[in-house]
Amino acid sequence: MFKKNTWLALLICFTIPSLSLAAGLVPCGTRDNPRMCTGCDMVSLIQNIISMLFKYSIVIGAIFIMIAGFNMMFAAGNAGKVALAWKGIKAVIVGIVIIFSAWIIVNTVILYFSKGYPELQSSWNKLNCNP
Repeated sequence: MFKKNTWLALLICFTIPSLSLAAGLVPCGTRDNPRMCTGCDMVSLIQNIISMLFKYSIVIGAIFIMIAGFNMMFAAGNAGKVALAWKGIKAVIVGIVIIFSAWIIVNTVILYFSKGYPELQSSWNKLNCNP
């Protein structure tokens, strides 16, 4: 049968599309904004997806830490299961640190190379495609 991580992956796969539709990821061609999509809108869509994933990475990381905590709690003194739970907690923390570090590195590089463009220095991660 399915492992518990498979059930969690299925839950995430079925809830993320509904969250993305509610979040307004698509900047054009919707009921609220019926204009035609352009290349700028594609870049804006990618930025919206990255932004959403960045926000939800904390929530997903907390869920995985809770799962590892429950595994540790129900290990019943089994040293192998406790070690596996600690390994999972460390992996989640390392993953979150990598995500934040990547954002900080990208932010620093873009701010360094955009010294002549004040519109990029104020909000490089919020692209506005309105004509």
